[in-house]
Amino acid sequence: MKCIKLSKSNKRTVYAFLKFV
Repeated sequence: MKCIKLSKSNKRTVYAFLKFV
């Protein structure tokens, strides 16, 4: 997985990404 900044707003995107994959 690439280095993704876990920000409050980014967290939502990361969770959605993990759900997709």
